[in-house]
Amino acid sequence: MHNDSWKKIFDDYDILKHDFSKTPFIITAEQIKKSTHSFKNTGEKEVRILCKQDCRQDRADVFIKNKLFLLPIKNGTFAIIKGEGYLDIDLPPKKWTQRKVGGSITTGSKTGGVLWMGRGISLSGLTGI
Repeated sequence: MHNDSWKKIFDDYDILKHDFSKTPFIITAEQIKKSTHSFKNTGEKEVRILCKQDCRQDRADVFIKNKLFLLPIKNGTFAIIKGEGYLDIDLPPKKWTQRKVGGSITTGSKTGGVLWMGRGISLSGLTGI
């Protein structure tokens, strides 16, 4: 979640003063690196780690408290946007099996908890049990 790193980034660039109702706040990898260069741990300053926010729980507190999310625009450029950037996927409460050789699919008990393992898995071969 990297709360300290994102707090510093938000403070350095006055992100919370930005008017998100007009435009997203655009931030670059270079700006993130510059803001976090004094942190010791790789996870506190590495852009790819800081910007990996694949699910709601991955966001730093400053994003959660201010209802913001991070959206990659292109390599090295991100938009901080007001709103809900995540989608819940309701899966049926069944176990799924994969009929094709070379991979498997497992589901978690959480909503949207699907994990693909293997290569070239086609969803057309899935059946619910």
